[in-house]
Amino acid sequence: MSLRSTTTYALLALSALAAAGWLAYNPADIATATQSTTSPSTSVPTTTPTPLTTLPPPSTLSAPPAPSAPPAPPLP
Repeated sequence: MSLRSTTTYALLALSALAAAGWLAYNPADIATATQSTTSPSTSVPTTTPTPLTTLPPPSTLSAPPAPSAPPAPPLP
């Protein structure tokens, strides 16, 4: 085997391991493990998030048109 094919197979194996680890990771397991059980009367009330400010349409953000060039002087 040449060095190039060895490197290719090593990268394939590494990416396969990374993909398997990523698929095995489940954030829901962590979230349920760290949840505390509190009664509803002592829980913190939830608030609705404030919406982000919206930007004006792109037409108002564009720069004004460039001034046109002055007319060419008349030819002699």
